[in-house]
Amino acid sequence: MSAQGGLLDKAVRGGLWLFSLRVTQQILLILRLAILARLLSPNDFGLMGVALLAMTVIESLTQTGFDVALIQRKGRTEEYLDSAWTIGILRGLALFGILQVLAAPAAKFFSSPDAEMLIRAIGLSLVFRGFLNIGTVYFRKELEFGRQFAFEFSGRVADFVVAVVAGLILKNAWVLVLAYVAADLIRVIASYVIHPYRPRLRLEIRKAEELFDFGKWILGSSALVFFLNRGEKALVGRVLGVTMLGFYEMAYKISNLSATEFAMVISEVTIPAYSKLQERIDRLREGYLRVLQVTAFFSIPLAGLIVVLAPELTRVLLGEKWVAAIPAMRALALGGALRSIIATTGPVYMGTGKPGIMAKYQAIQLCILAAIVYPLTHYWGILGTAIAVTLAAVMPVGLFLRGVVRITECPVAGLLRLLTFPTGATLAACVPVVALKASGVVAGISLARFALLASSYAVTYLALTHLVGRCWGYHVTPLVREIIHSIRRGRKVP
Repeated sequence: MSAQGGLLDKAVRGGLWLFSLRVTQQILLILRLAILARLLSPNDFGLMGVALLAMTVIESLTQTGFDVALIQRKGRTEEYLDSAWTIGILRGLALFGILQVLAAPAAKFFSSPDAEMLIRAIGLSLVFRGFLNIGTVYFRKELEFGRQFAFEFSGRVADFVVAVVAGLILKNAWVLVLAYVAADLIRVIASYVIHPYRPRLRLEIRKAEELFDFGKWILGSSALVFFLNRGEKALVGRVLGVTMLGFYEMAYKISNLSATEFAMVISEVTIPAYSKLQERIDRLREGYLRVLQVTAFFSIPLAGLIVVLAPELTRVLLGEKWVAAIPAMRALALGGALRSIIATTGPVYMGTGKPGIMAKYQAIQLCILAAIVYPLTHYWGILGTAIAVTLAAVMPVGLFLRGVVRITECPVAGLLRLLTFPTGATLAACVPVVALKASGVVAGISLARFALLASSYAVTYLALTHLVGRCWGYHVTPLVREIIHSIRRGRKVP
C-alpha cells in the first residue's frame, strides 16, 4: 500500500469513527434535550447560558493552542508533552480562581443573581480539563479515532446519565451544571485508562515557547471564535434577559445539531491529514475538494431540513413552550450551513502552518457581526440576533474560500460547482414538503407527520443528486465507493 493511499484509508476510517461518535452523541443530545426541555424552563437554560458564557470567555482568551501545535509539528514531539501538560494544569487552576472572583460581577451584569453559584461550580470543569492526559493528542495526530471515540463517548454518556437522573430529581438549572462538570471529570479518568502515557510535572520554558510560537495564532483565533459564537449570546442575555437567552440557546442547539457537528468531524480528521500533505499541493488540493464535496453534500440539506420543518421539530421534540425559538432557529440553521463551509477552510490553514490567515479573516467576520448585531437585536429580538449571526457568516465566506484557492491552487469553477448543486437540490427538496404542509394531507403535530415530511425531503434530495447530478458533473457516487473501498482495505491491514 502506498504512503498516500494508506493516509487516505486512515483518514477515511478515522472520519467514520468520528462520524459514528457525532451521530451517537447527537442521538443522546436529542434525547437529553427532549427530556430536559419538559422538565426545565427556558429561564433554567438561560442561567446555564450565563454560566457557560462566564467560563468560556476566560477560557477562550487564554488558549495556548498547544494541542494543535503538537499535531501540526513534524518529527518527535514527546519531549514537549510534559511541559504542555504542566502549563495546562497551571492554567486550569488559575482560571478556576479567576472565575470565582468574576462570578458575582458576571451575575450582576446579566441581572441574574441565581447564576452566581452556577458560575462558581462550573469552574470545576476548567480544573478537570487541565489534568487531561496530554497523550490523547496522539489520537488525532496519528488519526487513531477509534480510541478518540472511546475517550469522547465516555464523557457524553456521563453527561446524559447525570442530566436525566438529576433532572428528574432537581428540575432546575443545577441539572445542566452537574451534567457538564461530570462529563469533564469522566473524560479525565478515561484519558488515563485509554492512553498509556503518564505525564510528569515538568516545565521547560524553551519548549513551551516553541509551541506557543504556533499556538499564539490559536489564541487569537480562539478569542475571535468566542466573540463570533458566544458574543451575541452575552448581548441577548444583557439586553433581552435570561429567559430570552434560554430560547436563543435552544434555537442555537437545535439549528446546529447537524450542519456544524458534521463540519467538526471533518475538521478533526483533516488537520492532521493536511499537515502530512502540506508539501504535496496536488494531494492537498485533491483532499480538500473531496472534503468540501462531502461537507456540502450533507450539511446544506440538513440545514434546509431544519428550516422547512422547524415548527414540527420544535413541537415534537421540545413541546409547545419553546415555539418562540422557531424563527431564530430557522435563521441560525442557514448560518450553520455557511459556517460548515467555512469550517472546511480552517484545517487547510492550520495543517499548512498558516493559522494567521484564518485569524485575519475571522477578525473581519467579527467586525461585521459587531456592526449589525445590536441594532438587529434591539428591533427584532432573538430573530434579529440570529439574522446578524447569519449575515456575518455570509459576507466573508468568499475570503475564506479565496485563501484556500491560493494555497491549494484549486479551480474556482470546480469549487463553486461543489457548492451550488447541493444548494439547488436542497431548495428543490423543500418544494414537496411545503406542498404537503399546505395541502393539509397530513394534519396535526405528531412524530409520524414529522417522519413523513422528512422522508419526502430526503428522497427528493437524494434522487436529484443521483440522477440529475451526473448531468451537471456532480459525481458523489464515486466518492462514496472510494470510501467503502478504503474501509474494506482497512479490514485487511493488521
